[in-house]
Amino acid sequence: VRFLKKVESVLLGYNRFKGNVPTELGWLMELRLLNLTDNRLTGNVPRELCNSRRLNEPLLSGFGCDAILCPLGTFHPDGVATNLGGCRPCPVDIQIDEDGFETSNASPYLGTTKCATADFHVGDVDGDGHLSQREILLLLFFFTQGDHWGHAFRDWMDMTVPSCSLPGVECRNGVDVTSINLKDAVLCSNDEGGNGPSSSCPGLPSEIGLLSKLEVLDLSRAIFLRGSIPTEIGMLKNLKTLDLSYCASMTGTIPSEIGECSSLQSLVLADGGFTGTIPDTIGNLRMLQKLSLGLNSLAGTIPSTIGRMKSVREILLSRSHLTGTLPTTFGNLSKLENLELYGNELVGSIPSQLGQCLMLKRIDLFNNKLNGTLPIELVNIGLLQIFHLKTNQLSGTLPQGMGTMPLLSWFDASSNQLTGTVPDTFGHNHMLKDLRLGGNKFHGTVPGSLCTNVRINSGRARQFGCDAVLCPLGFYSDAGYASAGSGCKSCPDGESTMYLGSSKCRKFTQRDFLSMFFDVMGGESWPVERKRGWLEHSLSECHWAGISCDEDGIVNGLDFPINGVQLSDDFLMR
Repeated sequence: VRFLKKVESVLLGYNRFKGNVPTELGWLMELRLLNLTDNRLTGNVPRELCNSRRLNEPLLSGFGCDAILCPLGTFHPDGVATNLGGCRPCPVDIQIDEDGFETSNASPYLGTTKCATADFHVGDVDGDGHLSQREILLLLFFFTQGDHWGHAFRDWMDMTVPSCSLPGVECRNGVDVTSINLKDAVLCSNDEGGNGPSSSCPGLPSEIGLLSKLEVLDLSRAIFLRGSIPTEIGMLKNLKTLDLSYCASMTGTIPSEIGECSSLQSLVLADGGFTGTIPDTIGNLRMLQKLSLGLNSLAGTIPSTIGRMKSVREILLSRSHLTGTLPTTFGNLSKLENLELYGNELVGSIPSQLGQCLMLKRIDLFNNKLNGTLPIELVNIGLLQIFHLKTNQLSGTLPQGMGTMPLLSWFDASSNQLTGTVPDTFGHNHMLKDLRLGGNKFHGTVPGSLCTNVRINSGRARQFGCDAVLCPLGFYSDAGYASAGSGCKSCPDGESTMYLGSSKCRKFTQRDFLSMFFDVMGGESWPVERKRGWLEHSLSECHWAGISCDEDGIVNGLDFPINGVQLSDDFLMR
């Protein structure tokens, strides 16, 4: 051995070597790694190895000789003490064989890896068969590359430092761990502060569920943190805050066991890599005030059980690939203040029950596939300040009362299929600052109360008048209204627009004008026999009820024997 001075590792584990561990191994001055586990070695580990300052670091400083080989009568799955726990005693089971001799399960060898009478508990540093708070915290440290968290967290590795003295940990009465806040730690990083190897970062250990008094678990902005949310999270009955937001490398589903965290008040998992559906058990969180799951790769629908969360104030589920309809049970959420569902693939109509949420201040349904009309019941939400409906497929008219909502400051229903005229009431709303209605099917004229209103749309009415609200017929802009430094532009020769607030011009067919006639004249309310065939894509307009055409397919007659029907100026201008 004395001639192997440059040897850095000796890996002889899982063989059948006998005898004592040679003291001469301590002469190898460059030796960094020694593995002799699961052989037939006896005696004691030489002091020359136990006192080494280089060998099997940093385990040697914490476990002494056990970091070289587990002593006689103990075991560990690796045969040595590791970050996952120390060597655990293997209880002796003495039995009498058929010849009357005593037999024992006790291993006579160092570095034993199995024990028939005891289980190994991951994280059990002292080998007593139970996990203390301090051992669970150390397990969290090792599972998330704690040696790279940052200098401020170096005490986490030192088992002589009590749990309640660790940075990022708070306790009640100096005993029970109630809060773990590691926002300032760089979890799962490497030596350079970048993304560490995945094999070294299993993520949140399931044993976290044994911290029965834990109220706050905040690992937000741990962009390199991997793994998933363990199902054992449901064991934390006192947990009030779970924040794993901006943990983009985390994966897996939201476990249904989350519904067992009966004290939870804030569940924030936004901007992560979570998949799967929102579990129905979310409705069991009766104390929850904030639900934030946006910017994930979820699937499925919003569960109707969400209506059981009677304490919730914020529901933030935007850009999460959700489908299906808006649950009518939203109407049960009497304390709801902020509903943010933009950027999903939601369909169907806006439920009238949403009008029962009288505490709502913000509704954001932008960029979905919602259709149907706007429920008149929404007018009852007197505290509503922001209503964002842009880029959906909503139809029908704007309720007159929408403009009378006393605190409404921002209303955007652009890029839908809304018809009718713009309610004059918007112009008399003294709180309204932004009104966006372009890209719909409005006809008529912009109310004078809006054309002279300098409170809305950054006061552009001073320069553009009515165009600051909607471009007139024959004019267009990208947004459908005059913006700063750019007014509505006139359509090229031979082209026009059909509606107020258009974003482009084009040449129109007789079918286009008949479609506009249908909208202007309130065609949806005509008797069934009078609107037969209208707007059916597969049917020529010459076969629509009341329309007659010549042999070339040119409309030459409109027959509408309906009392009070007159062609509007808009239509006659065509």
